[in-house]
Parts: sequence; C-alpha cells; structure tokens
Amino acid sequence: MPVLALTDLLTSLIGAFSEHHCDFGAVLPIARTLRERIDWDVVRAKAQGGPMPEAFLFLLERLDVVAPAGATGEVSGDERT
Repeated sequence: MPVLALTDLLTSLIGAFSEHHCDFGAVLPIARTLRERIDWDVVRAKAQGGPMPEAFLFLLERLDVVAPAGATGEVSGDERT
C-alpha cells in the first residue's frame, strides 16, 4: 500500500496556505508532534518563495519547534538558548 512520507505531508499542508486560507493552528500540532521525523531542509527548500509557508516555518523557529535554518541540530520543545 502506498504511504505518504511525513515530510511530503507537511510540505503539502503548508503549501496549501494562502491569503484566503492560512490556519496555522491546524498544522502547528502536526509539525510539533512529528518534528523529529520530518526533513526540515526539504520542507524549507520546497517552501522557499511562498510567503505563507515561510511565515509558518518562521513561527516554528520562534516557538523552538525546529532549529533555525543552518543550525546544526533540531531544538527540542523545552530547550532555550
């Protein structure tokens, strides 16, 4: 049975954001729960140039769900530097 990779799932969800539909609250728990299993470099590359997906990734970085682009490792939810 074909299965969608988690990175592809998240990329599809944030790729659907637009000015008319931008519910970060629906996707945030998914990203937070699956953060260790998602290839964030791939998500960032596919989101590049899209204002809403880039805003979502910025939000994830500010909430310490993922490490900022170019950082060496992912940030756990409770770590603060």
